[in-house]
Amino acid sequence: MNMKKIEYHSLYVLKALAALFVLMIHFEFYKRQYLEPIFKCGVPVFYIISGFFLYSANPISERGKIRKGMTKIFKIMLFFNLAYFILQYALTGTSCIRSLHDVVRLIMFGDNISGHLWFLTSYLWTLVVFGLLLMLKNGYRIMGVLALLYFVEEILVGQYSFLYLTLNRVHDYVPCLGVSLPMMYIGYSLKKHEQILKTKLVSRGAGLALMSSVVLLYLEHKLLSDANHYMGRIMISSYVATICFFVFCLVHQEYGKGTFIEKIGKYHSGNIYYWQFFPYYLFVSGLVTEYRLGNVCLLVMLIVLLGWSYGVNILEGKLLKIRNRIICK
Repeated sequence: MNMKKIEYHSLYVLKALAALFVLMIHFEFYKRQYLEPIFKCGVPVFYIISGFFLYSANPISERGKIRKGMTKIFKIMLFFNLAYFILQYALTGTSCIRSLHDVVRLIMFGDNISGHLWFLTSYLWTLVVFGLLLMLKNGYRIMGVLALLYFVEEILVGQYSFLYLTLNRVHDYVPCLGVSLPMMYIGYSLKKHEQILKTKLVSRGAGLALMSSVVLLYLEHKLLSDANHYMGRIMISSYVATICFFVFCLVHQEYGKGTFIEKIGKYHSGNIYYWQFFPYYLFVSGLVTEYRLGNVCLLVMLIVLLGWSYGVNILEGKLLKIRNRIICK
């Protein structure tokens, strides 16, 4: 008997919100500072959703998911690094890869061609960790300890580095897993224990937890800002709020079903993240400067990127049809 595939409509909505949060980080809009504590959750949300869909009760199926994920992310990473490299060279006439050191940084950290592509490199290295550790008898527990250590390391060398000024991360030679590994591990664990969670959690409890986590976001941000220690990095409450956003959507599985925002999360959130700077560098930045559109730059980018994503999806569909015809022949 074939089991009906479970649709998590609310998680597509959450992906759309995560894409919006990431754009809020990179592009200006009016009164931007008031939403900063929330939009810092954008990247962690993408990771926790990825970890959730990585789990399978069948070990063979799970290993297949991890291998497939690694192949997919590696191809995407290569494509966009090459695309942004060509774009940068065409616009500036200079190369950001000039030495062996730059190559090593690209492989380990992945931010020297275009900063936002660190997400893909971190994602790939986290999949490698999953693949290696889950082959071990106690790999799940070991990964939990490792995720906790990376979380602590990210906090101490990131937002709370003022507490340990002598502790420095060797960015160029160690993969940055301080956000990806903890969030993907938590997402994986939530899927692993999904049925228990659904019996324990109630709608009101999930909503209350989400509201409380948002209050914590603003409280931590306020305390750090007042002490002149806010550095714009991921806060402790950012991890907590990300989990609460995710759990709320898990409890309200049907939320957003059939809506436009669900379609954005399902078909466009990846394109929005990966392509965001391409149209900006090509023509949007010039328009924003010439017509003084700084306060609405985010809105302009949303419109442009949705149109761009529709175009990319149409092109991909046509290329896939051509490929299938060639294979059939």
